[in-house]
Parts: sequence; structure tokens; C-alpha cells
Amino acid sequence: MQAHACGPGCGYDSNTRLLLEQKDDMRRRAAASPDQSDAVALTFAKPVVQHAGFSRRLVYPQLGVA
Repeated sequence: MQAHACGPGCGYDSNTRLLLEQKDDMRRRAAASPDQSDAVALTFAKPVVQHAGFSRRLVYPQLGVA
């Protein structure tokens, strides 16, 4: 797991923003893909939008067993 998390390299763009290495570039240099680390990070991600303005309510039919 640590190898996947530490696999991507990083750099800076012209606005001094931190950039992570793209997966295609990682494949070219035969580094492990960080898919497992991405999954772990997304497990603890919080929603970006608290309320997106959707007012549709999901209604499920009552399926009783007779």
C-alpha cells in the first residue's frame, strides 16, 4: 500500500501550484498505479456540495409477501 501511495511524482506549474504525476506518465516509467490509494482516499472524502438543490424524493413501492 505504501508503494502505491508514494508512487506518483510531483512538480509545480507556472502558478506554483503542486501537480501530481499523471497515470500515463507513471506507466511509461513502469511505476505502480495508485488506484488502491485513490480508493482509500475517496473512502474518507467529504461531499463537495452540501445541498445540490435536488428536491426529487425517491419513493419505493411496498412489496409485501403474501
